Amino acid sequence: MTTLPICEMVRNVGTLRRTIVSGDEVELTYHRKPYARVVAHEQIEQERAELAALRAEVEELRARLSEDGGAMT
Repeated sequence: MTTLPICEMVRNVGTLRRTIVSGDEVELTYHRKPYARVVAHEQIEQERAELAALRAEVEELRARLSEDGGAMT
């Protein structure tokens, strides 16, 4: 992960964009403390889809457990 002070973001927007496009994350800092993290939009969408799939699996398992009366088979 690349770290960049937020005050340098405007001056280094090209580097910021290239870093994100390459798949790396950029952590923005303010007074040397983490302030925000910048990632590619596609990465966020992929992670949201994976999370939704996991939530669906959990709900399916919960439904199966309640049907079985809580017994694992």
